[in-house]
Amino acid sequence: MKNVPYGAWCSYVDKIFKKFDVCGDVLDLACGTGTMAYKMAKKGYNIIGVDNSADMLSEANFKKYKLGADSGLIMLIKQDMLKLDLYGTVAAAYSTCDTLNYLLTEEDFLAALKNVALFLEMGGVFIFDLKTEETFRDIGNKMYKDTLDDGGSYEWKNEYKNGINTYMLNFTTKENGTFAEIHHQRPYRLDVVLQLLKEANFTAYATDNYTDSPPTKESRRITYVCERVGNFT
Repeated sequence: MKNVPYGAWCSYVDKIFKKFDVCGDVLDLACGTGTMAYKMAKKGYNIIGVDNSADMLSEANFKKYKLGADSGLIMLIKQDMLKLDLYGTVAAAYSTCDTLNYLLTEEDFLAALKNVALFLEMGGVFIFDLKTEETFRDIGNKMYKDTLDDGGSYEWKNEYKNGINTYMLNFTTKENGTFAEIHHQRPYRLDVVLQLLKEANFTAYATDNYTDSPPTKESRRITYVCERVGNFT
């Protein structure tokens, strides 16, 4: 993740939140190890980080000390985004780094959107991004290798088949030895996402990869800016 532009993403989300006059708690959905959460906390937001991985949340908790972040600004909760159950509503939410691509069916995607809407204040804003099919076609059937900062290494293979990209990763680390992970993601067409957002009581617009430019056929990552409207029946 060392090449992920968290700083640029944080600046974009902060700009949109200011546009919507966000004031109150903010949900970081699928917060991972907390890098984005702590950057947002340093901008003055009260962050609630939710993730389904205990290991990632453990690392996020460690960053409270490593990054010098004020632990009073951040609450970390282990939850599946499909079973989201917060203690109250939030003023805004975001989910970065294509986490919603992990939802492999439109039914699950819609359920996740409805969960966010349920805990989002009326008029609240939700920002998320998705990798496009253009990205998966490009990385499919390719292999990447790199050396980690601690002297370990990884090998990352991809296979894009039948609309699903499979990531096959093999890690070698000093602390945990050799282990493997398999991840699955799928792309969603722009029109499908906008329709699902409408069904989940959002109005939304899309941009090209955390910019103010509209998406194109060549876009590799699309950012969605959504506003909660209406009530559930």
